[in-house]
Amino acid sequence: MEYVIVDAAQRRVTEAPVTSSAVVIGAPGTGKTAALIERIVHLLGTFELAPEEVLALTPSRQAATALRDRIGVRIGQATPGAMARSLGSFAFQVVRGAVVREGAEPPALLTGADQDRIIADLLAGDAEDQRIAWPEALSPPVRASRGFRSELRAFLAACTELGADAHELRALDDPVWTAAADFMTDYHA
Repeated sequence: MEYVIVDAAQRRVTEAPVTSSAVVIGAPGTGKTAALIERIVHLLGTFELAPEEVLALTPSRQAATALRDRIGVRIGQATPGAMARSLGSFAFQVVRGAVVREGAEPPALLTGADQDRIIADLLAGDAEDQRIAWPEALSPPVRASRGFRSELRAFLAACTELGADAHELRALDDPVWTAAADFMTDYHA
């Protein structure tokens, strides 16, 4: 599959010097990904970079896989290195590399499925011993639902991102936030 760069701006990005950096902005379907793929082909061919010397960052694992596949088709071979990774995957690799260089135990990546299982186990345990005073509206069947676990996982992630802790949630003096704070404490234990 050969891409044709018809736009002068795309050509400038594709053929820029190897040390260049650029920001490409455009609406869906305007050729951003095609220009990126051609840039990678140009780096591999013109500058004779090895595939493991090129990395494109994407917002998700699915986007990275799709981009890797398209690059492989374009260069006519399976891509031997990562070439395209999600931002989260790359960040984890950097952190893991730093920890390994220090000689410490490398961190483990907790997948969404792992996190969902942990949350389900904690909620099931709480349903048995009722340590957390959940409001009546959040009954055991509600808390056992996949949707509730998904929302709770997103909430925990948002709290982590914002630096909110259980103490702050309890200070809101609301039964829902207090229950969430108690769950957060159990989750982080």
